[in-house]
Formats: sequence, structure tokens, C-alpha cells
Amino acid sequence: MNWFEKNSYIYCQIEVIMSIKRAVPSIILLLLGLVWFYGCWPPRNPNGPFDISFHHEADIIIPVEGGKYSFTVVAVTTKSWGEILGYFEYKVIIDEEVYHYERKRLDGPGETHINNGDTWEIEFEIPENDSSDSRVVIVKTHILSWAQWENGYTGADYLWDTIWQGIQLGKE
Repeated sequence: MNWFEKNSYIYCQIEVIMSIKRAVPSIILLLLGLVWFYGCWPPRNPNGPFDISFHHEADIIIPVEGGKYSFTVVAVTTKSWGEILGYFEYKVIIDEEVYHYERKRLDGPGETHINNGDTWEIEFEIPENDSSDSRVVIVKTHILSWAQWENGYTGADYLWDTIWQGIQLGKE
């Protein structure tokens, strides 16, 4: 090996070492950025990924006087990442008119975490029917992500799921 070949090999090694030294601060900044980004994201549930589902009820006969009714929300295990809190919106529709709309955030009972099988009863009220005609009462829900909750997003009509349906009797 002549002097030129020997020195070019050493020069290449020095260049590789210098490239690595120049890349280290960038790699450290990238890793710090990922740590910061993950730290700003909503915390994950240590008990596992969870989502919420709704019991579906139909063919309910509601008296003329109306009253308080409820639907059930259940925490279920999912295969995707879940959030600590369950976010959803629901609306009570009477004869195709929205009577009540609300956004809900579910916390675990006495703590911040949802566990598999936790249930919540969400109450809503149906007013008295002043008409002699019966009317259709529907409750629709839409699950929201954390980002949708934070940004005030409301789902398009086709995204809503009917979970409760009944007929309210009319006055005789």
C-alpha cells in the first residue's frame, strides 16, 4: 500500500467519525422532540386500550307524561390505542327535531382510568306530549376522539348511531 492509499483510507475514516459527531446533536434533538411530543399527547390508559360502546334499545313505549330515561355506555377493550377518557356526543330527537344535544366525557369511577366493563347510565328527559298524535323519540350517539373533543367537532349526520328508540303515546 503506497502513501496515498494509506492516507486516503485514514482520511475516509476521519470523515466518517466527523459525520457521526455532526449527526449526534441532530439525533439528540430528534429524540427530545419525540419525548416532548409524546408527553403532550393525552396519557394512555395503563390498564389497556379501551373504547366505549352503547347498548341498543328499541320498541320502547313512552307514556304521554314523558319522564326520565337512560341509555347505557360500556367500556370495551379494543385492538387500537385508547384514551383514558371516553368522549362522545348524543342527541335526543323527537319527531325529527333535535330536542336535546350534549357532549359527554366519561371518567373512570373514582379515578381517571376506564376499566373493561365499566358502565355509565346517561339520563335524558322526554317532555310531555301535548298532541293527540303519538311521536317517535330517538337517541343518537357519536364517539369523539380527543382531538375532536378539544376542537369542538360535531359529527356529520351519517356518523351518528341510533341507540335508543321509542314511541311516545299521544293524549286521548
